[in-house]
Amino acid sequence: MRNFASLLLMGVLISGISFSCRKSNNSSQTCNLASMTDSTATVQSVTQFTYDNQNRLSSIVVTGQNACTRTFQYIGNTIIFTVKDTTPGILAEIDTVLLNSNNLMQSFSSYFPSSGSTYAITYFYDLPGVQQATRSVSMSNGEADDTIGYFVANGDLIYDSIQGQTTHKDDFTYYASKGIVYGDPTYFRQLLYYGAYYYINVHMLNSLYTAGKFYKAFTYTYSNNRISQQSLRQCTSGSTDTVTHTISYAYTCK
Repeated sequence: MRNFASLLLMGVLISGISFSCRKSNNSSQTCNLASMTDSTATVQSVTQFTYDNQNRLSSIVVTGQNACTRTFQYIGNTIIFTVKDTTPGILAEIDTVLLNSNNLMQSFSSYFPSSGSTYAITYFYDLPGVQQATRSVSMSNGEADDTIGYFVANGDLIYDSIQGQTTHKDDFTYYASKGIVYGDPTYFRQLLYYGAYYYINVHMLNSLYTAGKFYKAFTYTYSNNRISQQSLRQCTSGSTDTVTHTISYAYTCK
């Protein structure tokens, strides 16, 4: 089964599943994210976004490292997306998301045609729009259920914790000075994997860490109240290696 703490951070989205960013203070334009370019010292990937006539995300195409194509369909409160991954050893998949009345994920299922394997996740909320716990249910390989809890305070995710694994806890801290949600890297990665929210943070992510395992630090630059660039510095426990990602964002505006 996938590491769901990793999925939380690995992987871009939207009240009502549209991807318009908020209007800038000095412009009446409405803008969509058109592309983002993720660069390291040695590799680069470019992600292109397209939208349907209702301004909902219709496809995500990644070229370069981790190349893949994700195609989205919307049927009532259901999102179906097909993933074609060109990375060697990565299986193609067909995923389905069922939304609740708040346009948050109620359930998620993933099917891998080449292997016939399937798994599902059910989401539970203690308050409207606030996640309490996520349960992952293995449907085809016999693994035990996993439950991961998400703890939110003042609109921000504070930490997550996997049930029965007290040493596995990811802690999150945020820039309180920035009230711009659009551009938060955790916010983007939810769409890349799922096509829907299960939490939305109020502030920008500053750092993420698991004690004794890894540490990630994020910094940002802005233009017209939209994030223009994000830098990631990542350190792994027991290693002197530091990997730096620079992600640049481009928009189309009307």
